[in-house]
Amino acid sequence: MKKFIVASVVVITLAAASAWAQQGIALWTFNGPADTTAGPYSPDYGSGQASGYHSGITFAGTVYSGPSGDNDPAIAALAPPFTSPAGTTPSYSWSANGWSVNDYWQFEVSTVGYTGIEIGWDQTSSNTGPGQFQLQYSTDDINWNLVGAAYAVPADAGANIWTASGSPEPLSTILSEPGTAWDNQSTLYFQLVDASTTSANGGTVAAAGTDRVDNFTVVGVPEPSTVVLVGAGLVGLLALRRRRS
Repeated sequence: MKKFIVASVVVITLAAASAWAQQGIALWTFNGPADTTAGPYSPDYGSGQASGYHSGITFAGTVYSGPSGDNDPAIAALAPPFTSPAGTTPSYSWSANGWSVNDYWQFEVSTVGYTGIEIGWDQTSSNTGPGQFQLQYSTDDINWNLVGAAYAVPADAGANIWTASGSPEPLSTILSEPGTAWDNQSTLYFQLVDASTTSANGGTVAAAGTDRVDNFTVVGVPEPSTVVLVGAGLVGLLALRRRRS
C-alpha cells in the first residue's frame, strides 16, 4: 500500500509541475510582410494587438514599413508552443521613421490565468534613428508605469545587421515582471517609448531615421489551479490508506 501511495503522489506531482511550466501567451514576428501602417496587428500566436503611435510634433509624415527582421530563436523559443522563426525566410520586422520623443510601439495582451509574466523582443535603429527607449506598462491604458531606466537601442550596423538571410543577431531584450503587476490582467499594455533626441550613433535623431522591432514575445506560467487537484488526490489517498489499515 505504501508503494502505491508514493507512486501516485509522484505521478500527480509531476503532472502539476508540467502544468506550471512557462507557456507562450502571444508572439509577433511581423513576417507579413505587409506591415506598412500603424496597425493594429494581431500576433502570429495568441491574441492581442500591436500598434504604433507618432505625434508628428517634430517629424511629420511617418512611414511604416516591413524591412528585414531578426530570426532570433532565443526570443521565439522562450516557451511552447512557440517555434523558432528561423525556418521562415526571409524574415521581416516592423519599422517606422519620423520619431519624436514619446512616440512608441504598443503591444496589448491578456494575461488572465497566468503568473510570472516575461516579455522579450528584438529592436534596432538606423544610425540616425532613435537610440534611447523606455519600457512602460499599464493595465488601463491611462496610468503608465516605467520599468527600469532608459535602454540603449543598437544601430543596425557592423556586426548587428538584420538581413533577410535569416542569421540571428544578439539584440534580444528579455525582462521579467516587477513583482506581480502583470499577473492575471484582462488587458495588459506594453509601450516601447522613444525617450531621447539622441540617435543610435550618438548624434541627433533625423526625420529619415528608423527604428524597427521584431519578435515581441509574452510568456507566463499558468496559475496553479492544479494545486487543488494535487491536494484532493493526497487527501483521497490518505483516507483510503486509513480505511484499509
